[in-house]
Amino acid sequence: MSDDGFAPTGKVVPKGEVFRIGSMGVGTILFGPMVAGYMLYRNHKIFGQDDMAKKAVFASVLVLAVLMPAAILVPGENTLAFFRLTPILYTVGAIWWMERFQKHDIEQHIENGGKQAGVLKILAAWGLGLAGAVIMAIAVSAILLAAGLVAMPL
Repeated sequence: MSDDGFAPTGKVVPKGEVFRIGSMGVGTILFGPMVAGYMLYRNHKIFGQDDMAKKAVFASVLVLAVLMPAAILVPGENTLAFFRLTPILYTVGAIWWMERFQKHDIEQHIENGGKQAGVLKILAAWGLGLAGAVIMAIAVSAILLAAGLVAMPL
């Protein structure tokens, strides 16, 4: 890239680092749906798709809001299957979203000389996702306790 911000082809090099599909798979399966939401959000923001960015965050919060009470309310004999199956399902969903709505933009970004997000960005996404998940867990637990659906363990 030359000093004027243009790639050798004369195209403007895009700003920002995008998450690729492989990063999405690893980050989501290891760290959860809030990380998927953050990665999708960041990519949409880089591509100037603010409306889709909001939808991605809403979808990840919705998934987490459904999973948390479900994890608490699943009967004991089905708990192991639930905890093995859900990470696979939300990872597949996140990858589908990225394939459906971002794949072309990611390819264009990289083709034009844009950067890809590295491991440190995935770990930063995990930190944000963890903070969001803890806040959601506290909120969902409080709602379930207030509704009398679960008892407070002593």
